Amino acid sequence: MYAKLGAAIHRAGSDSGTATFIEVPEDQKICIETAMKETTIKESRKQNTHV
Repeated sequence: MYAKLGAAIHRAGSDSGTATFIEVPEDQKICIETAMKETTIKESRKQNTHV
């Protein structure tokens, strides 16, 4: 998912571990309450994966 205006997400990913990728532009933020296994977030040049 590409969120041009940023993202506020209650739960990202799935119980089965399906890969989920969320990206926002450099001037936006991602706020995730719960990140499930194999959720990757990318803000600008920084990328993190919840394993």
